[in-house]
Amino acid sequence: MSIRAVTFDKQKVKSQDDGLCHTLAMVNKSCVISGCDVAQDGASAVSIDVGVFFACGRLVYVTSTESIGIPSVPAGQTLYMRVVFEANLNQTNTEIEFMQGSFKVLTDSSAYPALTQDDVNTGGTLHQIPFIKLRADSTGIITGSFSDERTLIYSVASLKQDIDGKADANHTHTTLAALEVTGNVGTDDLQVVNVYIYSGTTPSVSGKPNGTLFVKYVP
Repeated sequence: MSIRAVTFDKQKVKSQDDGLCHTLAMVNKSCVISGCDVAQDGASAVSIDVGVFFACGRLVYVTSTESIGIPSVPAGQTLYMRVVFEANLNQTNTEIEFMQGSFKVLTDSSAYPALTQDDVNTGGTLHQIPFIKLRADSTGIITGSFSDERTLIYSVASLKQDIDGKADANHTHTTLAALEVTGNVGTDDLQVVNVYIYSGTTPSVSGKPNGTLFVKYVP
């Protein structure tokens, strides 16, 4: 029989089945759900704090702070670096040890390294999601180059990625909708906690919690 059923009695649910369902239900298939705060630890290391994230729909917990050393750089050179979580299905897990994912540092001498983002739920084997980018020389991390690259679930930044429009100080505009988020709308990682859909006159934001997204329907 050429059919593999999943959500039926006595059928097996595989990890890629769950992952595929998660990617269809989310704005971003790879994003931070909570925590995973990033920080620079001196001149030669960075850290990712406790938290939870999706990697191509696969759920991952960071159960204790991860400290990641950056590679040394020869004198006179500068390297562009990205700290990523890499899901690698070419590896094999055991019942007691997880081997199919880890944080790693990608490097390049001329530009920030490109990400490999195969769909690991439909036959791909490698998916990298960015957490940090920086530049380093022989003395360590270059001052001012450390940058948070996390994508938060349903953040303003993620909505901007998915909606083709342009932003001013208070709104993201498209031909279909006008978006306004209460709170500090200049901060792209502001998390959306409530959605208000309206037509006609823009409603007052008074009394609405920070993170409220106003979507104007234009027929």
